[in-house]
Amino acid sequence: MKCAACQTDTLQPVTLEAGLQAHVCSTCGGTWIASPDYWAWREAHGPDQPAQPAAGTPEPVAETETARACPACGHILLKFRVGHDVPFTLDHCGNCNGVWLDRQEWDALRQRNLHDDVHSFFTTAWQHRVRQEEHRRVLERIYTERFGAEDYAELRRIRAWLDGHPQRSSLLAYLSDRDPYKLD
Repeated sequence: MKCAACQTDTLQPVTLEAGLQAHVCSTCGGTWIASPDYWAWREAHGPDQPAQPAAGTPEPVAETETARACPACGHILLKFRVGHDVPFTLDHCGNCNGVWLDRQEWDALRQRNLHDDVHSFFTTAWQHRVRQEEHRRVLERIYTERFGAEDYAELRRIRAWLDGHPQRSSLLAYLSDRDPYKLD
């Protein structure tokens, strides 16, 4: 098998986790996980652990725009975002369902307890949630810049209070009226 990243013939079989066989490139450190190996490990793995927040600042991973070929079948690998503030994508083969991970990506997923969710990253539902997370972060950044961090925090506090108030509609009407005391 050729490495998906550096195209060398240096993929060596390794045990990535107890019961999970993979192939690692001795040149670039990338890892190929064949679908049958992942599913066998996943079945024996037991219940999923909940995702954990990142511990410290994640090490940046140099993403490439270059198309990569699947080490197993030669088809083009497609990039999928992981989300959960993970700063890299995973390459997935739509033909044989194998996964390519660049150096240290498995370790980053494992540290966050996302390594047992790899199969989910390639679903429409997961990718939709990732886009929603990204959209929310963009809007939070815009609101913070527009209102200032302190005022935005206060607005969020007021919004939470309003959302739980039994007279929410009346309170919003009062706030939106320019002069709630005027007689018509």
